[in-house]
Amino acid sequence: MADGGTGGWPGYLQTTSFIPPLLGGEQLIQIWATEKGLPWEASAALILLGAPMFFAPAIWKHLHGDAGTDLPSPAAPDLRTAPKPVPQPSPQRGQRPAFDPIKQAFDEHRLAEYRAILKGRLSDLKLTVGETGKFFKTKSTDGTIRRTYCVKCENVSRDESVRNCKVTLNSITTQTEYIGPWVIEEGFDLAAGDHKFIPLISYGEARLPSAIGETFMEVLPPGVGNPKPSSNNAHILQIRATGISTGPYDFCCKVWIEGGQLRIAQAENTTGLDTESETPTGIATSSSLIPLIKAAEEAYAALEGTPFGDEIVGAAGFARGFGSISKTTEEILRLVMLNMSKCGEVTGLKWPSGKRLPVGNMNEFKIYPDENCLRYDDGDRPIYTELATTRAVIDEFVRYGNSVSGQL
Repeated sequence: MADGGTGGWPGYLQTTSFIPPLLGGEQLIQIWATEKGLPWEASAALILLGAPMFFAPAIWKHLHGDAGTDLPSPAAPDLRTAPKPVPQPSPQRGQRPAFDPIKQAFDEHRLAEYRAILKGRLSDLKLTVGETGKFFKTKSTDGTIRRTYCVKCENVSRDESVRNCKVTLNSITTQTEYIGPWVIEEGFDLAAGDHKFIPLISYGEARLPSAIGETFMEVLPPGVGNPKPSSNNAHILQIRATGISTGPYDFCCKVWIEGGQLRIAQAENTTGLDTESETPTGIATSSSLIPLIKAAEEAYAALEGTPFGDEIVGAAGFARGFGSISKTTEEILRLVMLNMSKCGEVTGLKWPSGKRLPVGNMNEFKIYPDENCLRYDDGDRPIYTELATTRAVIDEFVRYGNSVSGQL
């Protein structure tokens, strides 16, 4: 094969050299088959014409070189005379960098992603129990007083509603004959900051001190298959709250009969029972409280380096714009303190009474880790000071963080 020019007319001539032989061969076949078409002499001439067309570029190159065979190529730029780029001055220390809308949009998007991740891992729902206010109600019947305790299901988010909520009793630790879960309430919605009191358990107390109350407590709502724990023992109820667009919230409470009256309290774990007295132990007292800032530091130290801990660091860094280390650390502790309140009760000395009371929804306040207090806004008087929680809340937050890390 000739290796003639590949550009200009030689390349075009060499590329089309197959066409005349193809036409000539077609005409010869047509004459043989139908006796019609070009004379065989013309067909043979077309076939022979392909050879000089194919070899013409090589012959031209041999006789005249590359002159006239290729189109002129553009001249290569002279790097010695090309203008050099002008370096842009870097921002001086302390000087604010130029505004970059693309970077800002990217950072805001990543921050939204981290917040969404944390939102999916930590529930916007919270469960609490108590023995006062709307947590209980009584009804007199013949010879007994039926006392009912409620569980409070609360949406602690400041801006997101939770739809299709459901509260279930998953298990009763001391009752092996009952197999859960049992639905306590379902199909209700909670707006941001809203709550609902749901009847949980009831008991018929004796009206007279000398009389004896009922043999069994009753889990509500009453129905076929719902458990009736014995009134002779203390029990720990494991309850879960779920809803669309948020993670589940697990909660334990203790129920027992003391002095003929039904009692209820938050449980620190699923085994906190005194087997000799059959009464709950571990109820939070002032001596068992841990400052919330210390609890947050301990909990984060246990989760540091885990995928869940990295998500908290990422969210804190983006919230602070990756500023100073001290500011990022402060934001980390603020996030941990906020989310620990979703794993159990946080209390504080409330202004102006100075009494230690449950904080409730911490999203309503601004958290100041360095002062361990809550304010409505910068410069305001602290509403809650000396924030504190229990060892159970720390353990629950660490357990939950490790559980989430195993899923990432």
